[in-house]
Amino acid sequence: LQYCAVALMDYPGRSNFLTDLEKLVTMNSRWSTIKLCTSVRLNLSLAMLMNKLDDAIGSVDQANLALLELKPFNASKQKSESPEIFKQAKELQSKAYFRLGSAKLMLHKYTDALRGFERCLKCQKEVNPDHTDKVVLRRIAEIKNLVEKQKRRRRKKFKGAFEDGDSKKKKYFK
Repeated sequence: LQYCAVALMDYPGRSNFLTDLEKLVTMNSRWSTIKLCTSVRLNLSLAMLMNKLDDAIGSVDQANLALLELKPFNASKQKSESPEIFKQAKELQSKAYFRLGSAKLMLHKYTDALRGFERCLKCQKEVNPDHTDKVVLRRIAEIKNLVEKQKRRRRKKFKGAFEDGDSKKKKYFK
């Protein structure tokens, strides 16, 4: 399993690799296969965020595909096959949202990144209401800081543009 993400990067026709992997893996249940494939996607998503690859767009794609695969298992506790499967699915979903938020942060899409990290936190709360991941909270605070700095820069940039126009009009009409 730990080498699947690396193998996927070298596999020609990346999209077929996971389909072939599903056929090769002989597990007792559908959940085991999806869990394995989702883990591979999330590991690949992490690998794509590393400096050597620096492929944030590919990381976003892998995280979204992982979320898509997990969707049937995260619908609700009642629809899930068992409480343990629901818990594992929510943990993987939380991880996928974390990867998605990290990739969006690298792409400087701060609102999307913030949404990803907040959804990650929400998934964690559904599994364990008493536990909050400090890394996720730190990332949320970091993004809010970046958004605030961006707003201040924009205000500063455009502040002079509108004031100069008004002062010129006043001088002209006097």
